[in-house]
Amino acid sequence: MAQSSVTMEGASVPSAFRPASNEPSGLTAVRLKPPARASRPDGWIDWVGGAGECVHGWAFSPDEAPALISFFYYGELYCTAFVDEYSHDVEATGIGTGVAGFTVPLPCPSNQFDPRFFAARHRDGTLLSRSVNFLGWRPANFSSIANFDLLSSPFTSSAYLEFTSRCNLRCVYCAVSQPTYVGQDIEASVLDEAIRVLQTRKVDHIQVNAHGETTMVPDWHRQINALAAVGLDLRIITNFARLLSPEELAAMARIRRICVSIDTHRPEVLRKIRRNVSLGNILINMANTATKAAELNLPCPEFIWNCVVTDKVASDFLDYLRFGITLGVKTFFVANLTKHEDVAGADNVKHVTTLPDAELKQFAQMLDEGCRLVDGIGGYIEVEAGLTDTVQQELDARGLR
Repeated sequence: MAQSSVTMEGASVPSAFRPASNEPSGLTAVRLKPPARASRPDGWIDWVGGAGECVHGWAFSPDEAPALISFFYYGELYCTAFVDEYSHDVEATGIGTGVAGFTVPLPCPSNQFDPRFFAARHRDGTLLSRSVNFLGWRPANFSSIANFDLLSSPFTSSAYLEFTSRCNLRCVYCAVSQPTYVGQDIEASVLDEAIRVLQTRKVDHIQVNAHGETTMVPDWHRQINALAAVGLDLRIITNFARLLSPEELAAMARIRRICVSIDTHRPEVLRKIRRNVSLGNILINMANTATKAAELNLPCPEFIWNCVVTDKVASDFLDYLRFGITLGVKTFFVANLTKHEDVAGADNVKHVTTLPDAELKQFAQMLDEGCRLVDGIGGYIEVEAGLTDTVQQELDARGLR
């Protein structure tokens, strides 16, 4: 097999370790094959496995030039590669010679790898789809962990500290708005012990929330300060719904990545969907956090915007991105809607696939244009696979592609 190379952080790593077979051992791959005729870049991330625990897939460009693919993990570029492997799936469709496969090493040890945060893009920013096999991959399990010390490792790669599962918003699409939902705070003694243990381990980063809104917990900022004081890399997802006090802003300024939940830049729509939230409060908290960081001689936190796409916000998607970019936001996460029961008396939302034909086609085009827009400023945008897949499937079902 002719050797190609994978470029990682400026270094060229020979790919001779790649397995001769394109099929995962002991696993029947479930993947979608490329269409017989294509007018835009395409491709799939298929599976994980083989010698050296690698990521496998295929990609092609309509101009028949070798596709150059960039690979990202947790939003950060870690390698690029030209497709240079033979793929029977591609040749069977009559496209080129079938040389469209790729194999790249995992960005981290396999027992730490999470496929949900792995993405690959063509040169023009087009995302490769991710197969069910890939997204469902998990490292090999122990046959029994009854006598296995889960803390025997000398370090912890990442940790999630859920201060609370309560929230001060009642978004119409969220489980918190369901009548059976009950949130709770972590016991102070448990949180203190968790922080004590994490301080003794080599934690790469800590996410200081899970489902709830951390800033609801009394004295949350003191716990953040304690974690930051020992040099831990902190990240948070917050709704910024209420204005933070100077003491809270000082703690927020010590968090490296702040992901703000904001579905739209239109105040009236945001208020109806997320309820009890003000766009003004969000923007003021962002500005005040950056100001406080400068006052404390700290690096400005990286602000990330996360939106859940619904029928109420789809038409404004490009303007939403432009609005965020104007404010200095360069990273965007675009989430798929998980539909719960409608909330009585609320302005409920629907999945984008319920849009009329013309609006659905327009939104699909906006997704592609939005990726190019963000890539053009050197930013990063990740559209959840479930969203792109369902939109494309609906377009196909209606004969709109």
